Amino acid sequence: MIKPNILKIKIAYFAIHSIFYSMIRFCLMFSFVFLLGLSSCESDSALRDNNSFLRNKRVNFSLNLSLPQFADLTFPGNDLFIRNESAFLQGVFIFTANAKDYTVFELAEPNHPEGSCSTPTQLTNGRLEYMCGEEPTAYDILGLKVDGTSQDFPLRRYSAIRNGNTLSITF
Repeated sequence: MIKPNILKIKIAYFAIHSIFYSMIRFCLMFSFVFLLGLSSCESDSALRDNNSFLRNKRVNFSLNLSLPQFADLTFPGNDLFIRNESAFLQGVFIFTANAKDYTVFELAEPNHPEGSCSTPTQLTNGRLEYMCGEEPTAYDILGLKVDGTSQDFPLRRYSAIRNGNTLSITF
């Protein structure tokens, strides 16, 4: 009579053992993938510091969204170009994603020496278009170079935080 109980205990032991080691393998695999993901990310500061074409300029700029010239930014899908070389390198492009999320890019072209490209003044077919000498260059709404390579820098992105009717842009 003892043998059936021993068999049940062995089956239970192997089942628990199998589940336990499966969980350990899952945790180890998850940790590996997570750490791999963290190590493969390049920080914004690394991209910023490695770009010899754009000066590192401290930015701390606020917009009052209740003013008529900025009121369109309170509605999703709207954009605005602001030329202000005292606050930014050349100016910024601001896109309203929704009531509280904004995308803000520096207008200076990041893959050519400063001043060697035209500055876009409007969004054309969902792109910011530059003319760098005879070479046309375009960036998409995410700031990535259209037809670019992995060696190309994206547009410099600024942090944008909305608090009430104030949009704070920093770098």
